[in-house]
Amino acid sequence: MSEEFKLETKKTTADVRSGYRDEIIRSVQRILEQSFPEAMHKTFSLQVERIQTVLDGFASSSDRDRIPELAQLRSLKSGWMGEGSSAPNQVALADAEHFIARGIREGLHAPAISASFSGDICFSWRTSRGKASARFEGDGFFGYAMYRNGRFEAGEADGRLEEDRLPQDLVLYLKDIYGG
Repeated sequence: MSEEFKLETKKTTADVRSGYRDEIIRSVQRILEQSFPEAMHKTFSLQVERIQTVLDGFASSSDRDRIPELAQLRSLKSGWMGEGSSAPNQVALADAEHFIARGIREGLHAPAISASFSGDICFSWRTSRGKASARFEGDGFFGYAMYRNGRFEAGEADGRLEEDRLPQDLVLYLKDIYGG
């Protein structure tokens, strides 16, 4: 196994609670090693790290770089998407991190993460059963919508991030489209 494909493992609260984390990570590594040529291991290592992050959960906001996509967005500068594009809004990134931490506690699937031309942080979820999106502008709120009846419909809540839980209409919708 290549050095860059190896993962450090450490004991966490999640290890004690479930006892399965290390076994799951080893199984995923074994499957990747057996299924793909070594040249592709680096490509798939981010996916394994993402699985590890979801299993561990967020210990604190200091762990924000554990989601690779957010760490990558944090490093982008103005002009990254062409002339006039803004660097990702750092406050919006922090808001997105809070959302992900809550989403992990709710048992949600991780979203695809991107930044807009104007620097907002965008999340999207897509399955054959439905799709949803959320957008963070850095104001302590987030907008979200779910695809129903052939169009996107705005969520029922105001998307206030200081609340302890995510809007239940979004949580239930995401669990439904992912079959959980």
